[in-house]
Amino acid sequence: MPCDIIVVSGLDRVGKSTVGKLLALNETYFFECGEYVRQQKVIDTFGNTSVSEYYDTNMKRLNREIIEQIILKMELMAEKHSLVVIGVRSTNLLESIFKLSVNVYVVYVQCDFNERYSRYFSGNKYKLCYSKRQFEENDKLQHAWGIDKIKSIANVIIPNNSSHEELLNLVKNIKASVC
Repeated sequence: MPCDIIVVSGLDRVGKSTVGKLLALNETYFFECGEYVRQQKVIDTFGNTSVSEYYDTNMKRLNREIIEQIILKMELMAEKHSLVVIGVRSTNLLESIFKLSVNVYVVYVQCDFNERYSRYFSGNKYKLCYSKRQFEENDKLQHAWGIDKIKSIANVIIPNNSSHEELLNLVKNIKASVC
């Protein structure tokens, strides 16, 4: 199935960026929602809110801006390319992507809680220190945005509790059948 947009979704620290960038290798472009929101948070506020709390507070505006960025990216890229949109975690944003009149393929990446929490500490370039309770609260926000509904309509679910090589093989199989 040819596609114009591949959406990569999942909770924090499941490996969305890794999967998305592997899907985007060579002939596909990508856009990271989380990076965009992080940049807007820095521009708008220097407060102590997390990126998820900032997104939750400003979701309508940020979703609209993300859609504008996706449209701009699609206009700039060649027709033969696909766009991988990494980090879609709200059903409102996904519904807006579906309205763009393009083929959309949804990839959901999952990983168990303890592995995600371990990754949070090992790769924490932002130096935020969530306790397990705070990490769980962050998950609750994402569930409130509809992440479970996104998972239920995903074209494919990728488990990411294993080695990088296994993940690479899963992504290669998806890329071969999608793009």
